[in-house]
Amino acid sequence: MSILHKLYVITVIFILTTAGVTFAADQSLPPAKARKEPKQTFTESSPFTLDQIYRATLAQSESLKIDEAGIRFAEARYQEAVAAIYPKIHFILTERLRNDSSTNSSGNSDFGQGSNSGFSGTRKDRLQGALNITQPLFSGFRDFYLADAAQAEIESRKLLTMRAKELLFEEVAKLYYQIVLYQKDLVELDLTQAVLEKRIQEIEEFVKLGKEREGAKYSAQADIADNQTTKSQIKGLLQASKEMLVYLSGIRLEDLKLEANIPNLRPEPLNNYLELGINRLDILAASQNQAALAHQLKATEREKWPSLSLQGNYYPIESPDTDRSADLMLQLDVPVFESGRIDARIAQKQATLRSEQLRSEELKRKAESEIRIAYANYEALFQEHLRLNELVDAIEKDYTAQKADYSLGVVTNLEVLQSIRELQNAKRRLLRVRIDEQISKIKLQVAAGDVIPGSGGSNSTIQ
Repeated sequence: MSILHKLYVITVIFILTTAGVTFAADQSLPPAKARKEPKQTFTESSPFTLDQIYRATLAQSESLKIDEAGIRFAEARYQEAVAAIYPKIHFILTERLRNDSSTNSSGNSDFGQGSNSGFSGTRKDRLQGALNITQPLFSGFRDFYLADAAQAEIESRKLLTMRAKELLFEEVAKLYYQIVLYQKDLVELDLTQAVLEKRIQEIEEFVKLGKEREGAKYSAQADIADNQTTKSQIKGLLQASKEMLVYLSGIRLEDLKLEANIPNLRPEPLNNYLELGINRLDILAASQNQAALAHQLKATEREKWPSLSLQGNYYPIESPDTDRSADLMLQLDVPVFESGRIDARIAQKQATLRSEQLRSEELKRKAESEIRIAYANYEALFQEHLRLNELVDAIEKDYTAQKADYSLGVVTNLEVLQSIRELQNAKRRLLRVRIDEQISKIKLQVAAGDVIPGSGGSNSTIQ
């Protein structure tokens, strides 16, 4: 068999063998698949719910896509760590060109003279093709520790990505309810304007009957002008908020219509949220990160251990032929002196692990503080909501009585207008408190990790 024929056969064997080993290594971890958010179909006539807006924002967010790319990077590092356990197979072809100057009668050993080969003296060329296989047998289990560290890093990145989705939900919900507030506020202002316009008609009728002076309607007209000024301000804020939501969600501005329902809420016990906060996603991610650093520390410590490997060579090509077909070598590597480099790396890993442990403890205390603060705000807004309901009921009764008394001439027009202003202010305060209550509840749920990304709500209360 010619040398070229042997080379062709060995190359085919090499490709098939390495493909099989690579396939086996790749099976250690399934390839990462990009998460696809469920495609939403909306009808232009139906308003968007918070859940729909949030899902559209998930699909639009570049920061989340960057986080998911980080997960795929960590998965690739895991595959790299696992691959170190498998054998390495290489085909090595070498050709050595050498001249033996001792047989050169002219005493000239320079290349470039003599025969057509460009060498002077006697040729001692050597061609060798070897199929080299190296299998690690023992390395202090460093590769296993590194694989475990990479796996913990994957879990940490996944948890942090899920936490980022929860925080994004809070941001979207705040903007969503802010728009709902402005929309409902404009409706309330329109109702007040209609009441004032009707009030002017009543005054004009009383003027014709001689029961009211001509200038009485000017106070109502002034209130209408003030009402329209407030509406212009609210419309500007509404437009700005919509533009921000368009930026986050990618929904066209002309299609952006929001569902304006505001559900009634009731606080749950504080301990429920504190118990949920223990397993908040970023806290779990910090625990996984600690585990990864602990595994890396173990792997670094095992660098002091000896390593054992097996190396074999098969020589299908050899010219001149030395009647050697294969050899086997068992190699033991014992670190004796490293000038303190390993100890320095161990100290670095220990310091990094300690820093992560302290950061994790700080994160737990911060999470508890966030939950307590959010709960206090939510509870205060809930109580304010109840009191404002009572206030609105009382002012509505007062306004009804003022209208009746005005017809009887008991009260003045200014007193009736004052009652209208008080009723409008109370209703707008109630609306704002109800919206703030919704936002505060979502902040509390996010602080406790009680939000299900993609559901538009929480594990228990937000529907």
